[in-house]
Parts: sequence; C-alpha cells; structure tokens
Amino acid sequence: MDPKAKAKRVGIAFIVLFIVAGLVLMYTGSDAVVLATRQKEGILTAEQVKMSFDSVSGRLVREAVREGDEVRAGDVVMELDATDNTLALARVDAQLAQIEAQIARTKTAMGISMQQVDTNETQSFRGIDRQRAALDAARATEANSARDYERMAALFAEGAVSKEALDNAEMRLSVARAATQQQAQNLAQLLGGAADTGNTESLSLPTIEQARQSAANMGNDVAALEAQRDALLVQKKELEVARDRLVLRAPEDGKVLKLLAKEGEMISP
Repeated sequence: MDPKAKAKRVGIAFIVLFIVAGLVLMYTGSDAVVLATRQKEGILTAEQVKMSFDSVSGRLVREAVREGDEVRAGDVVMELDATDNTLALARVDAQLAQIEAQIARTKTAMGISMQQVDTNETQSFRGIDRQRAALDAARATEANSARDYERMAALFAEGAVSKEALDNAEMRLSVARAATQQQAQNLAQLLGGAADTGNTESLSLPTIEQARQSAANMGNDVAALEAQRDALLVQKKELEVARDRLVLRAPEDGKVLKLLAKEGEMISP
C-alpha cells in the first residue's frame, strides 16, 4: 500500500474518532462543568453543613457519620449539646404552669366575687325594702300621734282633759317623730347616696357598683396573665425550633465530603 495513502487513511480515522468523542461529550453532558455540578448535587458539602447550623451554636456531642459516608436525606449527621436548650425549655414550662395556675385562680376569684356582689345586691335590695316598710310604719305612727296630739290639744283647750294627758300625747308625738327620723336615716344609709326611686330593682347602689367594678377589674388581670402566657408560648416555640436545629440532618442523598468539627469541639453560627 502506498505509504502516503495509508497515512491519509489513519489521519481520517483519528478525525472521525475525535468528532464522535465530541458528539458523545456533547450529548451526555460529560464536560468538566457538568461533572462538577453532578458531583456537588450528590455530596453533602461543608457549606450545606454550616447553613444547617445557622443561628445555633454549641459543643459537638455526636458525630453520626464519617467523611466519605453515604447518607440519605434526613439521616442524622451530627448533634450539638442540647443541655442549655433543655434547661431553658424546662424553665419556660415551669413559668407557663405557674401562669396557667394564676389565670385559673384569678378567674375563679373573679367568678366568686361576681357571685358575691350579686348576692350582696339582692340582700341590699331586700334590706331596703324592709327598711322602707319600717319607715312607712314609723310615718304612719307619727301621723297617728300627731292627730292624737291635736285632739288632746283641742280637748285641753275646752278643759276636757288634763295637762298631763296633753303632755303624754306630745311625748308620744315626739317619740314617733324621732322614730321616723331614725328610720329615714337607716334607709339613707342602706341607699348609700342613691336616690330612692321607690323601685328597688332599678336602684344603682354605689357600694354594689364599686364592688362589681373591682370584680370586673380582675378580668384585666386575667388578660395581662394571658398576654404573658402567649409570650412564653412564643419563646417556647423558638426554643423548640432551636432544639431541632441542634440536630444536623442530611439535606439530600449523597456522600459526606467534609465535616466541620470533631466531637467535643465548639461550633458557632
């Protein structure tokens, strides 16, 4: 065979092989960039580990894998010391229990106070009714005593009765008037400054209203305690989120490329 022709055929064969190889690379995506991308997608990198520990810090207490290990998404890679977090959660739970108890006690006290106010109001109304009846009786007695005195005075003027009988009638009238005044004072005391409308159920007694307002103010105490409880619940949720972050899990299937620390070392965000 002509050496020139042979060399020509070999050269053509290399050219064809190069073209085919190029086409294979083009269609399979085996260039350097694509290979690097594929590799990174299948490897748990140091950057991914660091991102998983963002916002938390602590001493590494467990290293569940080694560099080069294959992991699946969700596998535990490493854990930080959760002692401080556990203690903080325990304190929050204790505070929550205390506040819940305070809320329950305050609500119970408010309910009892409201019931007591209603009972006192009913008793006050009944007392006012009795005192009003006593005042009416005293006024009736005073009116009778006044008429008796006037009759005695007329008879005394005619000489029909003695001065002693007139004096006795005057004494009975004075006693009746004093009794009326006393009963009126007693009624005023029961009314506590409220105007007597004659309709007991429509009365608004100042002492009762003050007591009712004091009982109602306990509702403000309950609201304040509930606000504290809600703030603690938020704090507890934050601590629970932080606790979950203390356990690093593989974000995807792949191979552990590099671990940032060894057991016993500190990790900072």
